[in-house]
Amino acid sequence: KLESTAQKLSESQSLPEVAVEELEKTVRLDLVGALDVDGKFPRRHEIHLGHWQKLRRLYREDPARCAETCWTLLTRYRALFGPHDEGAGWHMAL
Repeated sequence: KLESTAQKLSESQSLPEVAVEELEKTVRLDLVGALDVDGKFPRRHEIHLGHWQKLRRLYREDPARCAETCWTLLTRYRALFGPHDEGAGWHMAL
């Protein structure tokens, strides 16, 4: 189910609304509201502050949509790697 949800997200023309909470060492990206897709998917992703800062610096599109794009990317990674990083060794294939 998560894989099909990630596929629908990547094909969608609209990005989800995401709230960003910067903590001392991490950043939380929380989905706000609901998406028009079936299936279960994570509503929250937490990444290291340094990774978030690098993603924001490298993001070349509309800066206001950076959080939404990153949340979608992390959801796609979760679909590939699994909720417990079962496919973590596959990161080099990307």
